[in-house]
Amino acid sequence: MNDHEKRDFQAGLEAEVDAFMRGETTRRTFITRFGQMTGMLAASGPILAMMTDWALAQQKLELADAASPLGQAQAAAMVPPSAPSRRRRRIRASR
Repeated sequence: MNDHEKRDFQAGLEAEVDAFMRGETTRRTFITRFGQMTGMLAASGPILAMMTDWALAQQKLELADAASPLGQAQAAAMVPPSAPSRRRRRIRASR
Protein backbone atom coordinates (compact mmCIF):
# COMPACT_ATOMS: atom_id res chain seq x y z
CA MET A 1 0.00 0.00 0.00
CA ASN A 2 1.27 3.43 -0.82
CA ASP A 3 0.56 6.54 1.25
CA HIS A 4 -2.48 7.55 -0.79
CA GLU A 5 -4.14 4.13 -0.34
CA LYS A 6 -3.35 4.17 3.40
CA ARG A 7 -4.99 7.60 3.80
CA ASP A 8 -8.08 6.46 1.90
CA PHE A 9 -8.31 3.34 4.02
CA GLN A 10 -7.90 5.32 7.25
CA ALA A 11 -10.56 7.83 6.18
CA GLY A 12 -13.00 5.05 5.35
CA LEU A 13 -12.28 3.29 8.63
CA GLU A 14 -12.75 6.51 10.60
CA ALA A 15 -16.07 7.14 8.86
CA GLU A 16 -17.23 3.61 9.74
CA VAL A 17 -16.15 3.96 13.38
CA ASP A 18 -17.87 7.34 13.65
CA ALA A 19 -21.09 5.92 12.19
CA PHE A 20 -20.88 2.96 14.58
CA MET A 21 -20.40 5.28 17.56
CA ARG A 22 -23.48 7.28 16.48
CA GLY A 23 -25.48 4.06 16.41
CA GLU A 24 -25.98 3.99 12.68
CA THR A 25 -25.85 0.76 10.78
CA THR A 26 -22.64 0.25 8.91
CA ARG A 27 -21.48 -1.97 6.10
CA ARG A 28 -20.13 -4.42 8.67
CA THR A 29 -23.53 -4.67 10.34
CA PHE A 30 -25.15 -5.28 6.96
CA ILE A 31 -22.59 -7.93 6.01
CA THR A 32 -22.95 -9.65 9.39
CA ARG A 33 -26.74 -9.76 9.19
CA PHE A 34 -26.63 -10.87 5.57
CA GLY A 35 -24.30 -13.72 6.54
CA GLN A 36 -26.62 -14.76 9.36
CA MET A 37 -29.63 -14.76 7.05
CA THR A 38 -27.74 -16.75 4.44
CA GLY A 39 -26.80 -19.30 7.08
CA MET A 40 -30.41 -19.58 8.22
CA LEU A 41 -31.54 -20.12 4.64
CA ALA A 42 -28.94 -22.83 4.16
CA ALA A 43 -30.09 -24.60 7.33
CA SER A 44 -33.77 -24.22 6.51
CA GLY A 45 -33.62 -26.49 3.45
CA PRO A 46 -33.09 -29.79 5.31
CA ILE A 47 -35.45 -28.73 8.09
CA LEU A 48 -38.18 -27.90 5.58
CA ALA A 49 -37.66 -31.26 3.88
CA MET A 50 -38.11 -33.07 7.22
CA MET A 51 -41.23 -31.07 8.03
CA THR A 52 -42.69 -31.86 4.60
CA ASP A 53 -42.20 -35.59 5.16
CA TRP A 54 -43.85 -35.29 8.58
CA ALA A 55 -46.80 -33.32 7.16
CA LEU A 56 -47.34 -35.86 4.41
CA ALA A 57 -47.28 -38.67 6.98
CA GLN A 58 -49.88 -36.81 9.06
CA GLN A 59 -52.06 -36.37 6.00
CA LYS A 60 -52.06 -40.12 5.36
CA LEU A 61 -53.12 -40.83 8.94
CA GLU A 62 -56.36 -42.81 9.07
CA LEU A 63 -58.60 -42.21 12.06
CA ALA A 64 -60.81 -44.81 13.65
CA ASP A 65 -64.58 -44.40 13.85
CA ALA A 66 -65.44 -41.50 16.19
CA ALA A 67 -67.93 -43.68 18.11
CA SER A 68 -65.25 -46.22 19.11
CA PRO A 69 -63.02 -45.72 22.17
CA LEU A 70 -59.96 -45.52 19.91
CA GLY A 71 -61.66 -42.89 17.74
CA GLN A 72 -62.57 -40.84 20.82
CA ALA A 73 -58.97 -41.01 22.06
CA GLN A 74 -57.69 -39.95 18.65
CA ALA A 75 -60.14 -37.05 18.52
CA ALA A 76 -59.04 -35.93 21.99
CA ALA A 77 -55.38 -36.11 20.95
CA MET A 78 -56.04 -33.96 17.87
CA VAL A 79 -57.31 -31.00 19.94
CA PRO A 80 -55.04 -28.00 19.29
CA PRO A 81 -52.67 -27.17 22.16
CA SER A 82 -54.09 -23.65 22.48
CA ALA A 83 -57.46 -25.02 23.63
CA PRO A 84 -57.31 -25.61 27.41
CA SER A 85 -58.29 -29.07 28.52
CA ARG A 86 -61.00 -29.72 31.09
CA ARG A 87 -58.37 -30.68 33.63
CA ARG A 88 -56.51 -27.38 33.20
CA ARG A 89 -59.78 -25.49 33.54
CA ARG A 90 -60.57 -27.35 36.77
CA ILE A 91 -57.08 -26.66 38.12
CA ARG A 92 -57.36 -22.94 37.32
CA ALA A 93 -60.85 -22.77 38.85
CA SER A 94 -59.67 -24.38 42.09
CA ARG A 95 -56.92 -21.81 42.67
